[in-house]
Amino acid sequence: MEGMQMKKVLTAVLLELEKNNIPYALVGALAFAFWGHRRYTEDIDFLVRKDDVDRVKEIMQRFGYNIFIDTKNATQYVHPLKEMLDVDFLYAAKETSLKMIAEARGFEFTEGMSVKVAIPEDLIGLKLQAIMLNPGREPQDLADIAAIVSLMGPQLDWQKIDNYCRILGMEEYSEKIRKYTE
Repeated sequence: MEGMQMKKVLTAVLLELEKNNIPYALVGALAFAFWGHRRYTEDIDFLVRKDDVDRVKEIMQRFGYNIFIDTKNATQYVHPLKEMLDVDFLYAAKETSLKMIAEARGFEFTEGMSVKVAIPEDLIGLKLQAIMLNPGREPQDLADIAAIVSLMGPQLDWQKIDNYCRILGMEEYSEKIRKYTE
């Protein structure tokens, strides 16, 4: 996906989220890029409060997006124009995921505009959850985890990562992830 188009869509969505006072955290591949791990992506992923689902749907429909997949935990939006990229919203309802939004860090995105990005530990937790829900994703998700751990290793809150492993019943991943620092 062309970088200018990504910037255009991200800017438009961010402006609307801010204008409508919708707390969010950027997650997914684009969030990893802000922390230094860049890889190709065709979508933008946000985490928002479940209470804001209806307002998000109104915003995305105003932009001409259609709902492709809609579940109680996420909505994937697609645009009829191929040059517009998909935008996915994950919904936070539990304390742990709501905390991800609250702890998101601001990064300057473009002149005069910042974006709130989930912290690396939370991105790792989301990748672990993705593996748990769809084991076929493991190779790519572990590659993303390995990359961020190799970049941020000593700075990471390993207790928080271990807690995600425990919450998800994936304790065996704790040691696997630590090995990426070697």
